[in-house]
Amino acid sequence: MKPDLVFAMPKPYSVPADGVIEYTYIVVPSGFTKDTWVTAAEILPGNRQVTHHVIAFVRRLGRSG
Repeated sequence: MKPDLVFAMPKPYSVPADGVIEYTYIVVPSGFTKDTWVTAAEILPGNRQVTHHVIAFVRRLGRSG
């Protein structure tokens, strides 16, 4: 089934070959201009071999944190 909307990261995120990566917050604008009901979401990493986990949040319009 084709999704109603697809969002992409603003730019690729490079993962170093070794070391520790601190929590990284990447804002992906939705473009929503009004309250919108979302019934499902899926996150598809570009490279599953370097993706350990993802934590996603929805922020209110205009919030910086």
